[in-house]
Amino acid sequence: ASLSVIAAYSSIALGQLFFFHVVLIRK
Repeated sequence: ASLSVIAAYSSIALGQLFFFHVVLIRK
């Protein structure tokens, strides 16, 4: 896998984690 693919996957994973974290806090 190329570095760009790893960076993109990591950013998406962190984005989803942050999104669910905010959702759980608001509930």
